[in-house]
Amino acid sequence: MQELLQYLFSGITNGAVYAVIALGFSMLYSSTGLINFAHGEFVMVGALSLPKMKDHGSGRFRLPMVCLYLLQVQTTCSTGRHSKREAAKKEEAKVEEPITHNHS
Repeated sequence: MQELLQYLFSGITNGAVYAVIALGFSMLYSSTGLINFAHGEFVMVGALSLPKMKDHGSGRFRLPMVCLYLLQVQTTCSTGRHSKREAAKKEEAKVEEPITHNHS
């Protein structure tokens, strides 16, 4: 019975995560008309940074889980902010030629 409850809770948790990811894709597509697959990369940054931070600390430098969670959220937000800035710089660097009509 304990295993059944564990599997049920784990399935509901994973399903909720997938639902939030799908909601992000849906909102992005409805507002821009484009599918941005980088959305999944930011999910993975958030998902993989917490275990890495947890395993990195040892001895007296091990942080409590609440601090690690807040640090993980900050890391993911910083990564997204940096990515957006870099994309904006590349977009601003593009120089478009003006459309002119020469009627000679």
